[in-house]
Amino acid sequence: EDEEEERKKVEKVERVEREKKIVNLYHELCPSLPTIRKLTDQRRKALRARAKDGVSLQELFSKAEASDFLTGRTGDFKAELSWLLNPDNCNKTLEGKYDNRTKATKADRDYARAFE
Repeated sequence: EDEEEERKKVEKVERVEREKKIVNLYHELCPSLPTIRKLTDQRRKALRARAKDGVSLQELFSKAEASDFLTGRTGDFKAELSWLLNPDNCNKTLEGKYDNRTKATKADRDYARAFE
């Protein structure tokens, strides 16, 4: 029983350290987005789900910060962590829906990746 309790403590410490790294990555890559004040159970669940989906949080956060729309540079809307972790919003962000557009720039059309 003591071994089981010790294992659970170690797992919790490891989980908390992973979560701290994710929050730090978000703050480092998304300085224009709202600061994370609390990692709620809902956010933890969404993080686990996106990790299970194989989402690169570094890519997600980088694309979000590069987007004038998601950072509020073009209006009142500003994405935040929970919004980015929503499965539909996450996919749209990674697929380039919120990338900055110019007449000379087209969205990346890597259709083959859609079937991976």
